[in-house]
Amino acid sequence: MFDADCVIQLLPSIMARLFFPALALSVLLVSAALTGCSDDLTGPQAFDDGAAAPATAAEFSDVAAAAHRPRVIVLFEPTILDPQAFLRRYSFLRRYAFLRRYDGPTTSTTYGVSAEVNLSIFSAEYCDDDLDDDDCELDDAILVLEADDDVRAVEDEVPLSILPNPLFQQGPGTQLTPWGITRIGADVVALPPDALDGVDFYVFDTALLPDDLDLVEQVNDAGYPPGIHGYHVAGIAAAEDDTDGVVGVAPGVNVRSFAVLDKRGQALLTPVILAIEEVRRRRLADPSRPVVVNMSFGADIQTTAYNALDAAVEAAIDVGVVVVVSAGNDGIDAATVTPAHVAGALTVGAYDPLDQFASFSNYGPVVDLLAPGVDILSLGLKPNGTLGLSFGTGTSAAAPHVAGAAAVYLALNPTATPAEVEAALIAAGLPDITNVPGGTTNRTVWLGDGF
Repeated sequence: MFDADCVIQLLPSIMARLFFPALALSVLLVSAALTGCSDDLTGPQAFDDGAAAPATAAEFSDVAAAAHRPRVIVLFEPTILDPQAFLRRYSFLRRYAFLRRYDGPTTSTTYGVSAEVNLSIFSAEYCDDDLDDDDCELDDAILVLEADDDVRAVEDEVPLSILPNPLFQQGPGTQLTPWGITRIGADVVALPPDALDGVDFYVFDTALLPDDLDLVEQVNDAGYPPGIHGYHVAGIAAAEDDTDGVVGVAPGVNVRSFAVLDKRGQALLTPVILAIEEVRRRRLADPSRPVVVNMSFGADIQTTAYNALDAAVEAAIDVGVVVVVSAGNDGIDAATVTPAHVAGALTVGAYDPLDQFASFSNYGPVVDLLAPGVDILSLGLKPNGTLGLSFGTGTSAAAPHVAGAAAVYLALNPTATPAEVEAALIAAGLPDITNVPGGTTNRTVWLGDGF
């Protein structure tokens, strides 16, 4: 698994109202304590917001049991014609909302549903009639759902997380060019004026500050304060070329922030699924507009099989959304990591300033490209919450190098499909990285020679 520190839930009902105002999302039955990418942001200690230390995985289980109903996600078979009729079969599904696969501008196929269970209604009205069991354990209800011919799977809701470790250094007040930008040749790319204005770059992460970014949208209904992780990620890919902060791989690209992680970098699976589904809907509404999504988080789900998040990412890729994800920082094969193991996603591992594969980086055939991921300077927060600079280490820092490169490619080739973007970036990559584990690419993303 990734680092198991710092796992706290993000209420999915908030995100449901955020992305689908007409729907009221809550989530079903049982919760599992899996964690996501853990990154190290280093520099002089200069930040303390007075918040409690992150919970351990064991503490999370206790907190979740006391404060939240257990949850699962129910996935429908793609052939289901009337999901509302399905829900009416079960009297305990009182409040529900659908996660939709938008298969075209005028048609849709519902592939997932989340619902909240009122345990008293569940016990009194459902279990006695259908299970003939006065005690009516939640596991029994899951068995009943799984036995339904219209249910493809019932899977645990999964907490996702990164570990920002808020350690910062104050910025010098002038623009710097981080070593990663130079290493991948992003500092010599010549783009037509305003070419990046036509590309939307989505950062699924913590909330952002607008400083040194062309932040055109921030979806943050939960009201989270800006977090170092998302701001650092956004700066690597998109920091403006001006006299402040740092310069990014695709400076000035339209940044759209979806605050799916709280400022400590934690979330459940469901709000992330809702976010990727919203981007998919937007892409279908305007298929001519290039879209890149960066997701620098994940979880080791101990299986190569796709879960609900993987299915949502795959559905977005199918309609032309370029999705870039971090491989993870556990030094394991990324084949069991969501969403890193999604075949159509651009999965990114990390290397250091000596061109050596980072020992913490996940590896394996699902890793498509490598990028700078050790001691990366990018945007950060000063103690007063204003723009500063910070160093970061992790595949979370590597992924936005590739996501920024994808945005540059789409600015030059706006009709390219995700598969074409991936193929072009891999073909342009340089086989320069050493100490790479067997079965893993040694190619670093490279923009210096064009495409």
